[in-house]
Amino acid sequence: FEALVGRSEDLLSPGIGWAFLKSSNLQRHRLYNEFKSVLRFVLGEISARELTGELSNLADEIVVDAFTRVRTESGQARGLSVALIALGKFGGGEISIGSDLDVILLHKGGSGVNPSKIVNTLGRRLREMLDQVYQVDFRLRPEGKNAPLATEFEYYKDYFTDRASLWERQSLVKARFVAGDADFGREVMDHVVSSVYGSPLPKKWKKEILSMRGRMVKERS
Repeated sequence: FEALVGRSEDLLSPGIGWAFLKSSNLQRHRLYNEFKSVLRFVLGEISARELTGELSNLADEIVVDAFTRVRTESGQARGLSVALIALGKFGGGEISIGSDLDVILLHKGGSGVNPSKIVNTLGRRLREMLDQVYQVDFRLRPEGKNAPLATEFEYYKDYFTDRASLWERQSLVKARFVAGDADFGREVMDHVVSSVYGSPLPKKWKKEILSMRGRMVKERS
């Protein structure tokens, strides 16, 4: 209320504000900027699509900043290629108020160390840092919720070729590199694109999609 009354020009202007809060109070930084976007939406200055885009850009900024910080804290991560991939509404730039952030964490490289342990620790630290800010959801990783948070890239490729289900392939339609090593991120995304779009769907999956769509029409319309 104080900001609305005393500094309304800040609240009503586009772009992310109060950057100083990123280093001291990430939760307040998110809430302030979400309020900025929602206020402009309520006033009719931006569309629903623009609103979800702004909320997604805010999430991007916060996640990239947090990921960079936790990786800097871990000196052991040097020499490892790491990529954080956004999926679902986060990957498509379509999140709304209260949305989870669906991600997977991939890595490769490293000799004489335990890269999986190091990158798993990065994933846990990221989730802890954003605990009161966003619900960072790793459940779409290979093998599900009981698997380690991070997945080695060659294992991921083998898993996707041999054992991935329909919904796992669908979840990658909106996949997007968010944070980590840019070159490795491009390599991951090249593989994702070729895997998702490079081969036809099995016939049984086509029937499964039609069945799923039929249930949605019946139960949710």
